[in-house]
Amino acid sequence: MLESMKTGEFRRMLASPIQAGHLLGGSLLYMLVIQVIQCYIMYLYAWMVFDVKIWQVTLPLLAITLCTALATIGFGLFIGAVCKTAEQLDAVGTMVILAMSAIGGSMVPRHIMPEWMQRLGLLTINGWSFDGFMSVIGFDGWRAMALPCGVLLAVAISSSVAGSIILGRRLRSPSA
Repeated sequence: MLESMKTGEFRRMLASPIQAGHLLGGSLLYMLVIQVIQCYIMYLYAWMVFDVKIWQVTLPLLAITLCTALATIGFGLFIGAVCKTAEQLDAVGTMVILAMSAIGGSMVPRHIMPEWMQRLGLLTINGWSFDGFMSVIGFDGWRAMALPCGVLLAVAISSSVAGSIILGRRLRSPSA
């Protein structure tokens, strides 16, 4: 996205009968399909190699996968809209992702962290996604997944809207 804006490709596409929402929607759908395919390749590997019982939790697994993918795509749009250059995006993105991974339980399980860090982990996509996947693994049912899925969808919507607004302002400015 940043490269397309830098080269002027984004503005040229907007000169056609398409709107910015169509471009963002198409990108979101493309990224969603890619993320879900990547996740299901890992799930199938886990099933074939480690005999993980993915077929017993097919729908809950799909639900938390979609919610997590949408949240990460929306957050990526937001970070991409805030950053001005690809280098800045690389640095900020790496820093934010590493911090969210450490605090959210992707590097060390949250249940062994101090209580204050466990609560802090709930400020991350990783924390809510981890909780959702743990409820799938534990066969806790849909009710246990409702809160993690709801929070992840709220993150997806709010960060996508914020990123779209910021991106729209940048596109309207003559220096973009």
